[in-house]
This record gives sequence, C-alpha cells and structure tokens, in this order.
Amino acid sequence: MNFLHRIVARPAVYDVVQKLCGCELSMHRIRELAADPAGITVLDVGAGTGNGLRALPPKARYLWLDNDPLKLTGLRVKGRTVMAVLGSATAMPLRSKSVDTALCIAMSHHLDDREVLDLFAELARVCRNRLVFVDPVECPKSLVSRLLWMCDRGSHPRPAAVLRGLVQQRFAIESEEEYAIYHHYWICAARPLDSVI
Repeated sequence: MNFLHRIVARPAVYDVVQKLCGCELSMHRIRELAADPAGITVLDVGAGTGNGLRALPPKARYLWLDNDPLKLTGLRVKGRTVMAVLGSATAMPLRSKSVDTALCIAMSHHLDDREVLDLFAELARVCRNRLVFVDPVECPKSLVSRLLWMCDRGSHPRPAAVLRGLVQQRFAIESEEEYAIYHHYWICAARPLDSVI
C-alpha cells in the first residue's frame, strides 16, 4: 500500500483519482452550499491541488492551504494565480476571523483524534461566516467503501454522527446531507457559534 500511496501522491495522478472517485459530483454540492462567494475570501483547507477552486465563481478570492509541497506544485502547474499558504490545518498561520468562508473537503480523515479537534478549533478561529465541510464516512456495510478505505492515505475514517458532533462543538449546522458516489459522504454548511445571534 505504501507504494500505491506514493504514486497517488503525485499531483497528476491525484487529480485523476479525484475525478474517477466522483469529485465533480461533490463539487456541485459544495458550489450550492458555498452560497454566493463572489468578492469574499474563501479558504480551502487541505486544498490538495486546488480542486475546491472549481466550486467558486471567478470573483471569489481563493486562499489555498495545505501542508504538502507536492500538492502546491500541482496547484502551480494548473496555471492559476492564487494566494497559497504551505502550512498545517491544525495551526493555521492566519489571523482570527480573516476569511469569510472555509472549505474543508475530504481531508479530516487524514487527521487523528487530537488533530481533528485542533482542525475544528482553527476553522472556527479563522472563519467569519460559513464553513462548508465534506468528508467520506466510515461505512463498514459497503464492500466498495471498505475497499476504497484500504487504498486511501487517510487512516481515520469516522461515522457521520461523529463528524456531526465534531462540527457542532464549534459551529451551528444550517444544512447537512449524506450521499454516496463510491465512498459514502457527509456534507454540511455551518456558521461559527460566535457568529450566531
């Protein structure tokens, strides 16, 4: 599996795998939940090669954040000029309340239990208005899902109920949905608790 993970880590291969796994269907849902981000700053946390940019209109100010230099190379190869921060999602080098919207797309399963708590604390700290969160969820009854988890570099799948509880510690959920492509997913839109009146 380690060899497979090294292959998939290459940006061009990573993008193909994302496409084959139905990334575009998730992007459609993300686009709807992101509301109208024209002219606002959108942080893409664990941004990979910048696929979250496809869910936004051209006038949104996109901020890429990931800890993988290879993914930054993949972003740059795409030729888009965007702001990029090479850093940790668990200790973001950003000012508090410095972004309007945060996207967190299919990355929390890469974090252990301590790190995922830090992730949500940081998301709530930097985000002013809205979080759009989506991650594949643990679904032991699905053979396809079990096979995909065997190949995934992330080793911390969680049930939707656990993800919901993590989000609700820092955010008020406005909408949520579970859906399946090949993996099963949970997606939500939420507001930081300190912005809810």
